[in-house]
Amino acid sequence: MAHPLPGAYERELFKQADVVFTGGRSLYEAKKLHHRNIHPFPSSIDANHFGKVRLAPPRPADIAHITLQRLGFFGAIDERMDLDLVARMARARPEWNFVMIGPVVKIDRESLPQLPNIHWIGGRDYSLLPDYVASWDVGIMPFCKSRSNNPSQKRPICLVAPD
Repeated sequence: MAHPLPGAYERELFKQADVVFTGGRSLYEAKKLHHRNIHPFPSSIDANHFGKVRLAPPRPADIAHITLQRLGFFGAIDERMDLDLVARMARARPEWNFVMIGPVVKIDRESLPQLPNIHWIGGRDYSLLPDYVASWDVGIMPFCKSRSNNPSQKRPICLVAPD
């Protein structure tokens, strides 16, 4: 639950902190005048790890039964995800299969749309993510538009997109 007075709480934390790291450039820009020792800490990607996608690793056995066209997502499945958008896409394109990888957090698992072409497969070990990504035709980021969504989260999908 959010603090009842987030602005006051944040100001108090800034007073107590010796150093502040922000989750990205836009948050840094918004907060840089509020602390004397603040630094942006943008999202990044392990290029060597996800570069394995280009080597066409084998398709993981637990999704081998899922036919083409595969649209994939990996990351936390939480309140930022536009579940209605995912359901609308799945209904509009029943021939597309949505492979959704990640833990369900901050939302009820029962709220996930249950359609034959949406596959909520849960979290997977980080070391295996390139294999999953290589099996997709398209990577998606179905997040709602909000100030809390970081555009830099799109970089992993752009970097690992197969030819």
